[in-house]
Amino acid sequence: MVSQETYEAIRDNWMPELPPIEFGVHLVSILFEIGPTVSSGMGGGPIEWPHIDAWCNRSGIDLLPWESRAIVHLSKVYLSESQKSSKHFYPPPWTDPESI
Repeated sequence: MVSQETYEAIRDNWMPELPPIEFGVHLVSILFEIGPTVSSGMGGGPIEWPHIDAWCNRSGIDLLPWESRAIVHLSKVYLSESQKSSKHFYPPPWTDPESI
């Protein structure tokens, strides 16, 4: 088992710098609570409506339609970027391509 100090040291040294989120922080939290991707036959797949319905039913939180659509979209983008990032030296998606 890893101690809290070791975990924090690893996290501080290995966590990428993330862009600031101005709106919709709750949607990102829900996305990661559901799981940003799901297992499929040949690897990961995006979460879909049944996953969101199950989360809403179990959590007792009824999302607005636009929130559900946003979570599905975030899952698809997350999966796409995670596949692209397997290439060496792939820049974070929020970086300016001109600055690379």
